[in-house]
Amino acid sequence: MASILNVDKVRATGSTTDGFTVNSNGSVSPGNLPCWDVWENGQQNNVQSNFVVNFSETRFIHDATLSNNRITPAVAGVYSVVTTIRIDSLNLYNNSFIHLLKNGSIHQRGIEFVPNSSNAVYPKLYTLQSSFLVEVNGSSDYLQIGGTIGGGNNHNIGYNDIRFANHFQGFLVRAA
Repeated sequence: MASILNVDKVRATGSTTDGFTVNSNGSVSPGNLPCWDVWENGQQNNVQSNFVVNFSETRFIHDATLSNNRITPAVAGVYSVVTTIRIDSLNLYNNSFIHLLKNGSIHQRGIEFVPNSSNAVYPKLYTLQSSFLVEVNGSSDYLQIGGTIGGGNNHNIGYNDIRFANHFQGFLVRAA
């Protein structure tokens, strides 16, 4: 025999936060999920071959903190993160990479980009994008975006316009 359970909210024992809600049509809405969209306001000049992006501005940030260019998610689980970095004046045929850093160390290497004469755009501005999956503990683990620029130093990353700035976005895909 089937049973009917009439609820409009589900909450863990001892919690003050709803896990999810059920509307009058029976549709389930998840609770607030951690997510962020941060960007760099301005340009980092004379960047050396290995760098960390200085994210300082937020469009939104929920259940995470941004401090010292680090995102610290407040909920343990697996996150999907996406980043876009603009680099100018890359030397031809030198490899460049985006990195996802977890707790200050390279966790995953993203896209590799090798500029050549056929993809050069004046003034040699390049946009690198990568996406990653990463698991965090929800308390002390922090995430950063960095990279390696092949062929020397003194490059500029970012741009003084939000439409073209460096971005770092993420959201929880599976709680621990």
